[in-house]
Amino acid sequence: MEKTLEQILVSMQEQIADLGSQMNSRFDVMEKRLDGVDERFDGVDKRLDAMDKRFDAVDERFDGVDKRLDAMDKRFDAVDERFDNLTTEMRSHFKQIETKLDHHEKLYQVVSNELNAAKIDIEYLSEKTGVHDKEINQLKKTIKI
Repeated sequence: MEKTLEQILVSMQEQIADLGSQMNSRFDVMEKRLDGVDERFDGVDKRLDAMDKRFDAVDERFDGVDKRLDAMDKRFDAVDERFDNLTTEMRSHFKQIETKLDHHEKLYQVVSNELNAAKIDIEYLSEKTGVHDKEINQLKKTIKI
């Protein structure tokens, strides 16, 4: 019985050793697979890091574009303000020119009326001069006769 127990024990030890070596070989296979997965994850990490760098570069470029657009907004606001100021100034000058034109039109009317009055006076005086010349001529003729 002792021998059978020993044989069973030896058989069990062999089976345990066999199981241990099978488990070791399976663990080795699993370890190789996990190493492969680790390598793939490392590759994915590298790609993600590269993508992060590219996204950071894109972010920097967008920041630059934002700054340039802000600068353009400020310039357009300045141009807008200058245009508004120019429009206001031009309206003011136009009103001033209109006022002067109205004043000149009134002055023209006054001068025109005075010229017309002077023409009438000249015509009246010319007629009178003609009448006087005629009378003087008649008097001269009368005196000579």
